[in-house]
Amino acid sequence: MPLDYTEVTFDRPRKLRYRIADLRGLTAALGNITLLDLLNKLAGLDPNALVMAVRFGLLHEDPRLTPAKAEDLLQKHIDAEGSAVKVIEAIGEAMQATGLINLRSPANGAGAGEAGGRPAS
Repeated sequence: MPLDYTEVTFDRPRKLRYRIADLRGLTAALGNITLLDLLNKLAGLDPNALVMAVRFGLLHEDPRLTPAKAEDLLQKHIDAEGSAVKVIEAIGEAMQATGLINLRSPANGAGAGEAGGRPAS
């Protein structure tokens, strides 16, 4: 059975994990956007989408995690690593583990990704 989380270091190693309820909360928090819009915001490095994706991905560890604390965790990672690349990759992997999103590598000719069985535009 594949892992349903992706580990990434913020203040300490943490497990990003998304369930359907987490993705619903995340898309609602960003203005009731679609999963495809969410993927585009993350790919476009939208800081609000990144912070909220970190928050919703860590709620299983800390149900009281606020957006401000998630922002602090993301900043700690950036300060230590020099960028948010590892976090963005971990978010994508953890979202893919839900089974709702299928991110495919452009290297295999499949494009940027799919959600709900439809190709991303």
